[in-house]
This record gives sequence, structure tokens and C-alpha cells, in this order.
Amino acid sequence: MNGNNPVVGGHEFRTRKWPHRESNPRPSAQEGFDVLRDSKEKYFITIMSFDAIEDLVQHYKMFPVNKTKEIFLKDMYCTRAFAGADYKPKNEDELELRPSR
Repeated sequence: MNGNNPVVGGHEFRTRKWPHRESNPRPSAQEGFDVLRDSKEKYFITIMSFDAIEDLVQHYKMFPVNKTKEIFLKDMYCTRAFAGADYKPKNEDELELRPSR
């Protein structure tokens, strides 16, 4: 155990802090919460654990993350994408990609 991660009941948890915005306290504002991972490599936010991060996300799209506020996870849609490397299309329906220089 490295001492940087919290230890609960003899289990060390790796945490990732999600963004928190103090400047916009509306219920729709992005809230801060921790996604934890236990020693068995399971993900959880509360006492419920999930085998995969995708399962956790699917669950919290339907049920609130926070018990006192209606906070749900939702899909993000990016309107702009950037290429990491050149890509030459192999088919007519594919796009050519070039990194911005």
C-alpha cells in the first residue's frame, strides 16, 4: 500500500476525482464525486460494486449518483474530433484524417 490511496477495512482503494464546479451551484451543474476501485478490481461510487466501468456508467445513467440530489450520468457528444495520425481511407465511405499542424 502506497499511502496515497484511502484504506477502508484493510482494502486500499484507488480513486479518481471527477471535476467539481463551485461557480455554478444549480442541480444541473457538474458535481464532484469519486469513482473507487477495490483490491478485486471492481468499480464503485457507493457500496454497490460493478465488474466493469461500463456497467457502473450504465447503472448511473438510470439511477442518481447522489442520494440528496438528482445527479445522473449522461453521454457527451463531441462536435469536433482531432486525428492523432494520418489515415488514408480504404473505402469510399471513409474519411481521410490528418493531424492539425
